[in-house]
Amino acid sequence: MLQGAKIVWEDVKASLRGRISTNQVELWIEPLVPLAVSTDEVILGCPNRFSLNWIRQNHLKDIKEAFSGILGKEPEVTLRVYVSKKSSKKVKNNDLFQMDLIAPPPERGPVFNRNFTFHDFVVGDSNRFAFASTQALALGSLPSNSLLLLLAAPGLGKSHLACAVGNHIMDRSPGTRVCYLTAEEFTGEVVAGVRGNCMDKVKDKFRRRCEVLLLEDMHFLVGKMKIQEEVIYTLDALLSQGKRVLLTSVRLPNDIPALKRLRSRLGSGLMVKIAPPDFDTRTRIIGKKAEKEGLYLKEDVVDLLAQHLTGDVRLLEACVINLAAQSSLLGIPVALGLAEEVLASVAGKKPPLNISDIQSAVGREFEVTVKEMRSKSRKRNLVYPRKLSMYLCRKYTKKSLKEIGQAFNRAHATVVSAVDSIDRLKRTEPEVGRDINRLESIIEDKGG
Repeated sequence: MLQGAKIVWEDVKASLRGRISTNQVELWIEPLVPLAVSTDEVILGCPNRFSLNWIRQNHLKDIKEAFSGILGKEPEVTLRVYVSKKSSKKVKNNDLFQMDLIAPPPERGPVFNRNFTFHDFVVGDSNRFAFASTQALALGSLPSNSLLLLLAAPGLGKSHLACAVGNHIMDRSPGTRVCYLTAEEFTGEVVAGVRGNCMDKVKDKFRRRCEVLLLEDMHFLVGKMKIQEEVIYTLDALLSQGKRVLLTSVRLPNDIPALKRLRSRLGSGLMVKIAPPDFDTRTRIIGKKAEKEGLYLKEDVVDLLAQHLTGDVRLLEACVINLAAQSSLLGIPVALGLAEEVLASVAGKKPPLNISDIQSAVGREFEVTVKEMRSKSRKRNLVYPRKLSMYLCRKYTKKSLKEIGQAFNRAHATVVSAVDSIDRLKRTEPEVGRDINRLESIIEDKGG
C-alpha cells in the first residue's frame, strides 16, 4: 500500500469518528483495508462477505462523504472481500457471521482519539475557560463540584476536550475506570440491557464501577423520558460518591424543554460555553494542523482559510487535510489557487469576499506582500497599493472602517483618508481609474 493512501485512510477514519459512533468505527471501519486510493477511485478490502454487505448498507455513504472531504471530490468507492494473513489469524469460525447485532458489544476499555489531547488543543479567548475547567476535572481539582457541562455548537472542540480528559487520566492512572460514550450509545446500552434482561449489569457498570463518566451529546435524549431517568439515577449515584462527570451538549438545558427532568441535575454543575474561535485562534489551529500533516502553508493561504471558515474547527482541519492529500497524491505545491478550490469544495460554495482576498489580489498585482501592506512603512511603492486595498475593502466588504483599519494596522481615520484620496485620483488620473477597473474585475470574478 502506498504511503499516501495510508495517510488518507487514517484521515478518513478520523473524520468518520465524528460521523458515527466509536463502537461502530471499531467494529466495522477499523478492519477495512485501503487497497487503492486516488481522487477518482477507492478500493476497500472487507474481511468477509457479511462485513461487505453491512458496510454497503449502513456506512458507504458516510465513507464516500469522508473521502470527498479529504480528496476534494467524491471518488467511486468499491468494496471487495480481502483477507490478509494478519487479519485471518484474528477472525476465526466466522465470528462476524455469528454476531448478535442486538446484544451490546463486548466490554472494553474506553477508546479515545489519541490526537485529542490537551497538548494538541489550541487555546484562545473563545475556549480558555473550557480548557482550564476540563484540565481541572482531569486532575480532580474542579472547585465546588465534580460535574462539568460543556456547551458549544458542533465542531468547536467539545469532543476534543472530552477525549483530552480521558487521555490525560488513562495516561497517568491506567487503572481508572473511565466510561466514555455518547448519549446515543448510552441509550443503546440501556435498551440492550432491558431486552437482554441484564439491566443489573448496565447499572453496575455506570453507577458503581464507573469512576469517571464522559457522556457526550446530551441533546440526543430529547423525548426519551425513560433514558433520562436512567441518566438521572446514574448522575445521582456518581456525584454522591464524589465521582467525576463531564457532559457535552449543543444547547443549554433550559433551551431544550423536553429535558426538564434532567434540567436541575445539569444546572447544579459548572456550565461552560465554547464560542467560535477568533481570527488569531483560527490561524493557529490551521498552523498546528498543517504542522502535524507535514505541510507548509504560505501566509496568504492561512489567511484565506481563517477568514472564510469561522464557525466550525472541523472544516478548518478538513481543508488542511484536503490540501495535504491533494499535494501528496498529485505531487503539486499548495498555492492560493489550490486553496481556493479546496475551500469551495469543503465549504460547499464560493467564499464571499473578505479583506484578505482584496489584500492578496492587490498585493499580487503590485508585487507587494500583505505583510508589507500591514507594516508601518511609508515607502512609495507600498502607500499606493495600501490605499487601493483600503478603498476596495470599503466597497466590497461589509467591514467597518475600524475593522478595515485593524486589518492594515491603521486607525479608522487613515482608512477614511485613503478612500477619499483614491476617490479624487480616479477622477483626475486615468491610470488610477484603469488600476481600479482591473482590480475590480479580478475581485468580482473571485467573489461568491
